[in-house]
Amino acid sequence: MPTNRSENDTAAQTTIVVGGAEGWVVKPGNAPYEDIVASVGDTIQFTYRSSHDVMLVDNTDCDFGTGEMMDETGDFAWVVTAPGTYIFACSRSNHCAVGNQQVTVVVGGSCVEDIDSSGAVDVNDLLAVLSDFGGTDAASDIDDNGTVDVNDLLGILSAFGSECSTEPAAPTEPAAPTCTQAADCGGQVWNTCASSCPSICGTPGPMMCNMMCNQAYECPFGECFNEATGACETNSGGGLPPGVVPGRPFLTAKEVPLFARVVEHAVSDWVGLAGPDGKHNHDGRHGGDYGQEEEF
Repeated sequence: MPTNRSENDTAAQTTIVVGGAEGWVVKPGNAPYEDIVASVGDTIQFTYRSSHDVMLVDNTDCDFGTGEMMDETGDFAWVVTAPGTYIFACSRSNHCAVGNQQVTVVVGGSCVEDIDSSGAVDVNDLLAVLSDFGGTDAASDIDDNGTVDVNDLLGILSAFGSECSTEPAAPTEPAAPTCTQAADCGGQVWNTCASSCPSICGTPGPMMCNMMCNQAYECPFGECFNEATGACETNSGGGLPPGVVPGRPFLTAKEVPLFARVVEHAVSDWVGLAGPDGKHNHDGRHGGDYGQEEEF
């Protein structure tokens, strides 16, 4: 059953504590959270320890890619400002995916005090409550206690003049990343020989890059910086072999000796190339196999 207002609450603004006395935690046995039914003006209270956080997301799959971090302090009160469906989850470790630490808050499309659904709490709503006073009319019994009484009347008076939107809440825009590349944040670490061509997620690396060492913050090896989220993440886009930096030659152990000999003994582009007679090099010396060691 969805978590709703207490029968003793009036239609005035209500504070709903997520998780009750236990607070915002991974429940025993990874039990899921019940949906919370709230109204515009209500406060959703999250109380938790430092091992948790509160993130507003747009799915129930524990996908935080477009989520908005709401709080990491352990004490967060979120006031409902518009109708809609809001999903909150803990992004720490596997608290959401395994521990089911996520809760859905459903906010009705109109105020309960707007009895005639006119879009505003006005004199007509007040007259409706007075007309049904002492009865059991569901529309006028705005606190759902089974009777239209003084609490319903006080609720109307408290909300009198309020406008009640019937439009769904606009989607929440993801927060702009607060961390930039080469800054001390987002999982980046200090490196006294950082690359001049840092790895940016979704961006192909340059064909060439200078070998200059830079003192800067950069993502650890094997990770790239995601400019959309402002954080380092595992580089799944392939890239160079381990230990290779853009712009620096890559040689296998087998290739190194041969490469070294050729460079060491070469005196011109013609050395090691057979001449027209098949016996002499183009410079007149004996030998014809490219890469052959020769005495100078």
